[in-house]
Amino acid sequence: MEPAPPNKGLLVLDKLTGKVQTTLGKRRWLSVVYLSEDQSHVYLVAQAAGQGRIAAGISTYLFAMDKRTLEAREVPVGRNIAPVHFRIFPRENLLFIPTYKEVGMYRIPEK
Repeated sequence: MEPAPPNKGLLVLDKLTGKVQTTLGKRRWLSVVYLSEDQSHVYLVAQAAGQGRIAAGISTYLFAMDKRTLEAREVPVGRNIAPVHFRIFPRENLLFIPTYKEVGMYRIPEK
């Protein structure tokens, strides 16, 4: 397997060769959790450490990665939200996040 490039981000590797296909995001990621997939996309939740003035807390993002092109949309969804709270409905383009403050259903933004 080739070494990771020096920049930050999530690496997408070819499972047979180990070759880096693309890099998602440019942050220092703390965790990544697979949510689900459909025929065209893979959905992941990633958490990043805070940076600069907002260093106190963990930022949470939804990644919708196109299986064919490996391009990913990075959607910020909040702070300090555990990946276990997410439910995604790809056909309806909706993301459900119940939190301790409120229950929300959010439309996944188009490109």
